[in-house]
Amino acid sequence: MPDSKQMSDSKKPSRSDGRKTREAILQSACEIFAEKGYAAAECGRIAARAGTGIASINYHFGGKQGLYVEALIRAHSQIISLQTIRHILEAAPQSPYETIRLFYLTLIRAARGPGHETLRMFIREIVSPTPALREFFERSGNEKLFVLRSLIARFAAIDPHDPRAGQLMALIMSPCILALALDSDNPGPIRSLSGLPDEELSRVLARNAMAILRDAADRSGKEQP
Repeated sequence: MPDSKQMSDSKKPSRSDGRKTREAILQSACEIFAEKGYAAAECGRIAARAGTGIASINYHFGGKQGLYVEALIRAHSQIISLQTIRHILEAAPQSPYETIRLFYLTLIRAARGPGHETLRMFIREIVSPTPALREFFERSGNEKLFVLRSLIARFAAIDPHDPRAGQLMALIMSPCILALALDSDNPGPIRSLSGLPDEELSRVLARNAMAILRDAADRSGKEQP
């Protein structure tokens, strides 16, 4: 007959069960945060969809904000990973236009593919940030941003630490974010972008980016002694 310690140990969840519960919570959170936004998302609903209790959210993530940060990290990695960005940059030598076009195309296809609903969560956070956004960048986003910032700075012939590199990145990424965030049936002017097929949209965005970068490079050259 098993003793009390053996019976107690048999009731403890295995590490495998813990990982499955954590993943189920995170998947549920990504869906509900995308549907409702951070403020309106309820931990009880997230836990129920994951088939567990609210205590599991506190155990695995430390609470709602910790869970939201993990959801942002997951969403961002699904859109484009640091490994994918580096693969694009380290591919066979290609023109700045083709490098940027390939980056856009990768981003567009990921954002329009399976699980694209999580993009709404990320865009909503960028437009109306919560305290979780700072933690996201500290843990995951800053490295990706600096890789992109360095690429843009190189094409514009400026130092990546120059404040202008950040400004250029914002100018180059904003049209893409808007085109992916809004539906193709949106009545505003962005509809002319959001309704384009993947390849065509990547070319339009890349041409716009190159015009911005050429202007920046010209201005940088004029400022040289």
